[in-house]
Amino acid sequence: MLGVLSLVGLAALAGAAAAAEPPAISGRYTIDPHHTQPTVEWEHFGISRITGRFDHTTGTLDLDVPHRRARVQVEIAANSLSTGEPLLDQRLKSAAFLNVARFPKITFRADDFRFRGDTLQSVAGDLTIHGVTHKVVLTALNARCVAHRNPTMTEPACGANLETTLNRSDYGVGLFAPLVADRVTIRISVEALLGAEGVESQFQALSNRRAAAGNKR
Repeated sequence: MLGVLSLVGLAALAGAAAAAEPPAISGRYTIDPHHTQPTVEWEHFGISRITGRFDHTTGTLDLDVPHRRARVQVEIAANSLSTGEPLLDQRLKSAAFLNVARFPKITFRADDFRFRGDTLQSVAGDLTIHGVTHKVVLTALNARCVAHRNPTMTEPACGANLETTLNRSDYGVGLFAPLVADRVTIRISVEALLGAEGVESQFQALSNRRAAAGNKR
């Protein structure tokens, strides 16, 4: 089920750029790992809901604005799953569930973006978890691109919130279903910045500009 979450993260980024409003700019966007958060929720014995998140997501979004096309490729580190409870995390990462030692990455690749007018409705692509690949459709709750993310990070940016549901047993991680729900809900909040050089280098460029400005005083 953790793998599912990472997939969502990938789709979300792709959808965000593809659904961009003016002044969206074509090019390769790099997922910002500091502001991207895939989460997964499932019912536990029908009496509570458990939430987990993946803390390390990387990937790219290639956006072609004039032709309304986009392609996203995302990788989520399965070992970055966190529920806030170390013993539960250890169990979910073990061979009984995600088996992160054997399947360290969750991937999502998509180029199928569906619109209603200029509004992104969904993103469909291939999600791979636990070595198993299935087609999934992510519903876009919102998606937007802006010329500048904020006054200090002036690079163009795209972001989105997406969600889907799936059966974890379809990916070979169905232990204890249906007592522990087979059906899980995936939600992803994602941001990406224009530039193939990567988000970290853009943060470094910001730091350099601030240092240079301070030295001139």
